[in-house]
Amino acid sequence: MTADVTLAVAATSTAAILYLAALAYAARRILRTPELGLTGRVLWIAAVVFCPVVAAIVWFTAGPVPLTAVLRLSRR
Repeated sequence: MTADVTLAVAATSTAAILYLAALAYAARRILRTPELGLTGRVLWIAAVVFCPVVAAIVWFTAGPVPLTAVLRLSRR
């Protein structure tokens, strides 16, 4: 391998490890949030896995309550 390829592989591997660590941290925080029920936890974890940037923005600006509140209102 050339030096450029080795550097690219190292950078990609580091980014992947950091991404997986961030996902694990987010899932742990979601699972430990007492305001969320089971449905809310499952939806938040799915949002973090499939739309990580959007989910992070919503979580840090609004917190966990709006998603579950919307679900409760739609069931009534």
